[in-house]
Amino acid sequence: MIALLPPPPLERTVSYLKSEGWDLVSNNDRWYVFEGYEDIDGDSFEIILSKNVSSPDFRLYIQQTLDILASLTDKTPEMVAAEILRYDRDIFDSRITENADVCSVPLRSAIKAITGLKQLFVCATDSEEREPLPYYLKVGSNPGRILDEVRFGHTFPGSFGYSVESPVKTQTDMFKSPLQRRVMERIVRGLATTDSATKKGEYTPLVEGYETGFSANMCDAILSMSDDHNMEIEFSIKWSKKYPVVKDLREISNVCIRRDHFEILQLASNKMKDIKPEFVTVEGHIVNLRSPDDPQSEEAVERKVTVNWYLEEGKSRMISVSLTKEEYEEALSAHWNTKLVSVKGYIQGSERLLSDPRDFKIVSEVGEREISLPPQS
Repeated sequence: MIALLPPPPLERTVSYLKSEGWDLVSNNDRWYVFEGYEDIDGDSFEIILSKNVSSPDFRLYIQQTLDILASLTDKTPEMVAAEILRYDRDIFDSRITENADVCSVPLRSAIKAITGLKQLFVCATDSEEREPLPYYLKVGSNPGRILDEVRFGHTFPGSFGYSVESPVKTQTDMFKSPLQRRVMERIVRGLATTDSATKKGEYTPLVEGYETGFSANMCDAILSMSDDHNMEIEFSIKWSKKYPVVKDLREISNVCIRRDHFEILQLASNKMKDIKPEFVTVEGHIVNLRSPDDPQSEEAVERKVTVNWYLEEGKSRMISVSLTKEEYEEALSAHWNTKLVSVKGYIQGSERLLSDPRDFKIVSEVGEREISLPPQS
């Protein structure tokens, strides 16, 4: 007889079954009843779960569920149980592949690897919550948020590795994925770009892809994980089924970073650090305001406006600017009354985001200033 496994939580098991396409055909005070798949006669399989987690047969129903799912998917019950426990989280593994002892590594190497992994997630969060820049002079504006939410899992056998579990929370913004998923996407996309750039023998794809991939700071975090850049590190990702995976990352499961990858990362980091921001004054009309949460809230919610920046010779450029609650109220008034606004900040190259915005103000009515408006289309 197979020993009963520690039962996965009931609600997580129910959510997993729904995510796998099982139909909830009955939901009463005592039972959940699901139907799904079909046998050779066209009859659906049935899964029954007791709602009473303290009943003597609760574990038996969970075990039967694991056995049914295992037989239908060619997996072991243990594998299915692990999937249920992790269905709502992305799993990011990093594995040191060149190590004589698969059970341990020098403490100094372990500290470097974990510190670099921590910095990778902090820097990725910076690029998501702040304006994405090639390089940040100061990183970790709010490191506690992501470091409290992602979990450090068990190391895994076969080599010395670390596992980071990132819960995928419910989406609150219809225009964006949850922050935890966006952070993971940025990390995986950066690793994939590193691999493709290395195969081409050029660092340009990394430099040009900083808006959705690695910043120089993230490159440095990867570089810091390997002693003298001689220790190979393999990264792998298992995406949660709770949230759909973006198209460009669906086929990516693992990337191995070797010496030639480290060289490309170093070159890309150096190049991105050379891209100096320019301090500018943006002046123009507000063409769009956006806040996924209540802009009147006293909380630190996102409040962005798009300014049609009037340049010389009748040209214009759309610039996205983050504002405070009070500034957002002024911007709304300026938009409704077709007034010009002015705001100062830093911009790098051709990007469309103003960093470190300051001195936002309404400057005039239309026609009161001598500016060269772009031609009307």
